[in-house]
Amino acid sequence: MSEEQQSWGRDRRESVASSDLSPLSLVGSYYHLINAGEIVWQGLVVGEPMTGIYLIELDDSVPGATRHQRLVHIRNIVEGEIGEWRFYDTIDHWRGAYAQWLTHTQESA
Repeated sequence: MSEEQQSWGRDRRESVASSDLSPLSLVGSYYHLINAGEIVWQGLVVGEPMTGIYLIELDDSVPGATRHQRLVHIRNIVEGEIGEWRFYDTIDHWRGAYAQWLTHTQESA
């Protein structure tokens, strides 16, 4: 993992953590979006510009992914229209879940 990837979430997380966050908000949470057993998106929830609309940053470490941001409605997350969303409070939990998923997929191959 590159130096940039290692520090990717930390700076954003620290700036998000320094603001007043609601415990009911996903802002500051790391996530994986899983579809058909594959992680298709992963990254950090960086903002909530409107109630129920989340700005997510996609990490570029998933093959074929580019780092960018997009808006996602809470309905898409809850109803799982594009896959199963999994959220994590810390970057360590997020990375640990990725490592577990990677090990599982390699064992299944």
